[in-house]
Amino acid sequence: MQIELHVEGSGPLLDAISNARIDLAVIIGQENHAGAQTVGRLDLVWISSSTFNPPPEQPLPLAMLGQQCIFRRSAVQRLEEAGVPYRIAANSPSLNGLWAALLGGLGVTVRTALSLPDGLVSARSLHGLPPIGSLPVTVHRNANSKGASADRMASLLTQALELVLQPKPKTKAAGRVRKA
Repeated sequence: MQIELHVEGSGPLLDAISNARIDLAVIIGQENHAGAQTVGRLDLVWISSSTFNPPPEQPLPLAMLGQQCIFRRSAVQRLEEAGVPYRIAANSPSLNGLWAALLGGLGVTVRTALSLPDGLVSARSLHGLPPIGSLPVTVHRNANSKGASADRMASLLTQALELVLQPKPKTKAAGRVRKA
C-alpha cells in the first residue's frame, strides 16, 4: 500500500474521487453526495481578531476563502437569513492568508475553533452575530477502490475521525476541598 496525502478543498477532492485519482477523501460538508458516509459534525464559530470591533452603521466586513468554500457559503447564508448586511472585505486562497487578514483586523470569518492562531477569538455568537450551526464531516470512497487494504484504510480513517469528532463531556471545574 502506498499513501499519498492531498490537501484540497471539497470540490477538487470530490472530483478526484469521481475520477478515480484518489481512493479516500475526508470532506467537510457534502453529506448528500452519493457514497458519502457521515462520521461526525464540526461546530462552526465566528472568528475575529481579539481587537476587532464591527464598524457601526456599516455592513459587516467578512474575511473569507474562495466562493466554493463551505464555511463561506454557511456564513453568507446565515447572515442573509438573519438580515445582517455584510461585505467581503478580504478574499484569500489559503488559510494562512485568511488568518493574516483576521489578525490585521479586516473582518470576521466562520470556521471551526480548531487550531486558531494566537490573537484570534471565537464564539458561536461573536459580536452578537447569529449562531452558525455545524457541518458534517464525511468520508468518500472511490467506487473502484476495492480490496482488503482499501477496506482497512477506510475503516481506520473512519474510526480515527469518529474518535476525534465525538462530543467531549463538559467537566465542571473542581473546587478546593476544605478539611474540617
